[in-house]
Amino acid sequence: MRIQPADRDLKLPPASFDAGRTTGVKGVIADARNYEEARKTSFITRAKSTVRRSIFGLDSLQSAPTPKQQQQDSEDESHASDSPDEAAFLQQWRESRRRELESDASKSVRNRRTSPSVRIYGRLDEVDALGYLDAIEKVGRDTTVVVFVYDHEVFGRLRND
Repeated sequence: MRIQPADRDLKLPPASFDAGRTTGVKGVIADARNYEEARKTSFITRAKSTVRRSIFGLDSLQSAPTPKQQQQDSEDESHASDSPDEAAFLQQWRESRRRELESDASKSVRNRRTSPSVRIYGRLDEVDALGYLDAIEKVGRDTTVVVFVYDHEVFGRLRND
């Protein structure tokens, strides 16, 4: 069961913070922003469709809701994340995002046969917990960042054993 925050609006950093990122902290923030935008767009589209149906009288073709159905509808609106529409939308968004990531991953694959003269060398920068985000922001989009996290105390004990 997913716990919903009392305040549904997410407080996210500006879009420039995570522009083009797909992994790590920035990737999670970018995914959250994209999901919320897609959810709002989907909601607006459904609302417009409902308004059009009511304007053109298509809603009158359906049976009039009973007071019990109206009460249930208002409860459903308060628990929108539990609705089948929300679950279906989430599943559809996840599938779309997975396909997008797979297509991006297949585009950036390079091997020796396609580019034998290119050599890629890296470096190891030591950063503390506060310098982590700063360190990953200083590299270009085409740079792969590998994070190695270790504890000095544990490493020292292993050497002494």
